[in-house]
Amino acid sequence: MNDEFESGALDEGGVFFRKLDDDTFAIVGSTLLPGEQVEVTSKNGTVRQVIVGKILSEDDGIMTAEFDWVAEPHPDIDYSDGQVYFHGLDNGDYVVTGMNLVEGETATVSVKDGGTKEVIVTKILDVNEDGIQTATFEWPRTDPDDLVNDGRIVFTRLEGDEWAIRGKGLETGKTVKVSRKGKTSKEKVIVAEIIQDVNGIQTAKFTNPPNEKKDKDND
Repeated sequence: MNDEFESGALDEGGVFFRKLDDDTFAIVGSTLLPGEQVEVTSKNGTVRQVIVGKILSEDDGIMTAEFDWVAEPHPDIDYSDGQVYFHGLDNGDYVVTGMNLVEGETATVSVKDGGTKEVIVTKILDVNEDGIQTATFEWPRTDPDDLVNDGRIVFTRLEGDEWAIRGKGLETGKTVKVSRKGKTSKEKVIVAEIIQDVNGIQTAKFTNPPNEKKDKDND
């Protein structure tokens, strides 16, 4: 990890830009989840909104990931062509704007680099005189197998309702950070017995570090 980042800020959920060896930029943070929208702080303190892309690497709980810029609203765009955009509200929340949005259905949202992201429309908040809808949204659920393949460590339930952890690079005695369902923060655990190793993905028992409360919240 480069010295330009404060480890404490990363552990507390801070996300920062990082220049890679090929002169492209990525983001680094401890709670990155592909498809999620996060605030990234630049060197001059400016905060930008991005969409987390593919996890490139994870080192001691700190992830490096690709990202997409969040598209700003385009009032001069002809929404009748089906465009949907992310839009920031004054309170810091984000919504989507477009036409023909339907609650509970998937919408394809355009992002700044010309790509798209899929979201699920949750509630229509407003429809203006031109028929442009403003709606809240949520990200589609991520399959645990996809998280593991992207380098994350997750909790998994064994037979008999016993919990274990699953991920790549698990070693007995190593402290790792585990993604928690519905949470942006991670839980630190200590890898215990490795009970399975298939195609480079390990399933292991675990213990909690001293004086740290276990809080999987995976039910």
